[in-house]
Amino acid sequence: MLAYSKDVDLNIEKFLVQNIPIEFKEAMLYPIKTGGKRIRPTLVLLSAQAVGGDIASALPVAAAYEIAHNTTLIFDDIIDKGETRRGVPTLRKAFGELTSLLVGLKYREAVVRALEETPQFLRLIKVLSRTIDEILEGAMLEVLFERGIREDDPFINSKRRANISVEDYLYMVDKKTAALFRASCESGAIVGGGTEEEITALRNYGTNLGVMFQITDDYLDIYGDEELIGKSVGKDIMEHKIANIVVLLSMKEMDDESRNKFIRMISKQEVAKEEILEAIKIIKSTNAEKEVFETLNSYKVKLKETLKPLKQTEAKIILENIADFVVNRKF
Repeated sequence: MLAYSKDVDLNIEKFLVQNIPIEFKEAMLYPIKTGGKRIRPTLVLLSAQAVGGDIASALPVAAAYEIAHNTTLIFDDIIDKGETRRGVPTLRKAFGELTSLLVGLKYREAVVRALEETPQFLRLIKVLSRTIDEILEGAMLEVLFERGIREDDPFINSKRRANISVEDYLYMVDKKTAALFRASCESGAIVGGGTEEEITALRNYGTNLGVMFQITDDYLDIYGDEELIGKSVGKDIMEHKIANIVVLLSMKEMDDESRNKFIRMISKQEVAKEEILEAIKIIKSTNAEKEVFETLNSYKVKLKETLKPLKQTEAKIILENIADFVVNRKF
């Protein structure tokens, strides 16, 4: 990822600074400058290589999907009123909500401009359109799965889902998180000139990897090191998000008293730091951690199966290793 990031970042900047007033340049580049793992553009480039394509032709697509990823983060922080991301103030916090909205919309158009540089534009834009539709469905479900009360959002408050299952969670994750992983791998295979079998294999690989990535994110939200993850532990609890696999698995094991206490805390308008720590303590008293890693390992087995149609190349080996990175990552 580090090896690819320099070339990817140069392409990202090129597309972001087009057609904007110079006054907005700092805000436009801020989300990219704050860091990120660059896993989605890496997946584009590796997928292109895995089917015999070259990096140079895939770079605009790689840039497009890192911009697309940051677009979702910008709007997530507006929806959640997020103040910190990657250890620094969010775009919304640093530049204001209006600027954040304008930048987010401009990012969306920059994605299209990047894809326009490829011969496969028409097919790639269909993948992008489907992906945005899926992400928005996932975002809607995530809001409906919350337990808090949103001020000035009576419609959302009245439509909240009363009961959320692990299956509901996995469906939401397939849409909201896995969609970009799926599209990154599929688009990389398309621009790399892959066969339909190879494109399908990499699309399925991206789906499994995306679900694994979100499960690990959920795990780190409860069990992670704040300095490494760049945000407060228990952020999902603070934001009333019950759609965290660790939370859902732990709630299945809690007795009625602990479950009711937990739901009361997570549903409060303002969840205090000591309440977040108490909620985490309740979660850690269950076997949820063990179940999370069992789930991750089952996805890893499926993921490696999806790559079987691909020829044995260095890119394929790295794709397999990325699955291990996602499971074992600390940030």
